[in-house]
Amino acid sequence: MIPMSESNQTRKKTLQYILIPFLLIVFNTAGYPESDTPEEIFARESGSVVLIAAGADNNRLSIGTGFIVREDGLIATNYHIIRGSRNIGIKMKNGRTYEHVQVYKVNAARDLALLKIETSGLDPVTLGNSDRIRIGQQVLAIGNPSGLENTISDGLISAVRTTNLGVKVLQISVPVSPGSSGGPLYDMEGRVIGVTVGAMQQGQNLNFAIPANYLKYMIISLNSPADVKSSGDGKGYFTYAVKTKDTLYGIAKKFGTTVSRIKSANNLSGDKIVAGQKIKIPVK
Repeated sequence: MIPMSESNQTRKKTLQYILIPFLLIVFNTAGYPESDTPEEIFARESGSVVLIAAGADNNRLSIGTGFIVREDGLIATNYHIIRGSRNIGIKMKNGRTYEHVQVYKVNAARDLALLKIETSGLDPVTLGNSDRIRIGQQVLAIGNPSGLENTISDGLISAVRTTNLGVKVLQISVPVSPGSSGGPLYDMEGRVIGVTVGAMQQGQNLNFAIPANYLKYMIISLNSPADVKSSGDGKGYFTYAVKTKDTLYGIAKKFGTTVSRIKSANNLSGDKIVAGQKIKIPVK
C-alpha cells in the first residue's frame, strides 16, 4: 500500500469534518415533512373546492362550499347548507356545473353531508389526521364567502373544544363567513384536517371547523359491508372481507387508518392476510 501524503491526510480529515455534520443534519430532518407555501397549496388544491347553491321551497337560496373527497364525484360539505333544500347545484372552479346532485349521506349532529354527482376522474383532496393537530399551528381555508369564489385565508388552530352534545370542534382564527361554510381547512402540508362550519356571533374572529376524522368515518362507513359495531372499549369497528390483491397497507390507506391499528384490532403478529379472511377495521 502506498502511504498517503500528509497533505492528502489533512484534506481527508477536513472533508470528514465538513461531511459528518452535513449528513447528521440531513438524517435528523428527513422524518419531518416540509411545509408548503399558501401559494403552492392554493394552486394545487383550489380545483378540488366547489361552490354549492341550495334552494328551498320558500325561494331561500343558500350558498356554501364543498370539496371533492373521491374521484367518482363524492363531495363533502356542511349539512346546514343543504338542509330542507329541494334543488342543489354544484359549480366547479373550471366553470362546469351540475344540477343533478344526490344527498348521499348526512350526519346532522356533526353538521356533515356527503353529496354525489355523476362524473369520474375528479381530483380529491387528501384527508389528514385531525387527532394530530397542534394548538397554534398554521392552517388555511379555501371557500366562497358571500359567493366570492375561491377565496383563500389563513389563521391558527386556537383551541380544541367539545360541545354540550359531545362533538369535538376546532376553534380557528381563520375567517369563516356565510358562503365559506363547508369548505376544507388545510394544514401546511396540504392535507384537509377540518371542515369549516361557522362563526360565533357574540365575539370577534371566533370561528370553528369540524375535525376531518369525523368525515373520514362517514366515508369509511360507505365502504363498510356492515354497520359499525362496538368493540367494548369505547371504539368501534366494522368487518371487512380481504380481497385477492389486498395488503394491510392498502386496506389501511383505503379506510383512513393505520396498519398498526388493524394489526392490534385483529391480534395479528405479521403482515400476512389471505383472500376471504375477515378482519376488523377500527373506527373511533
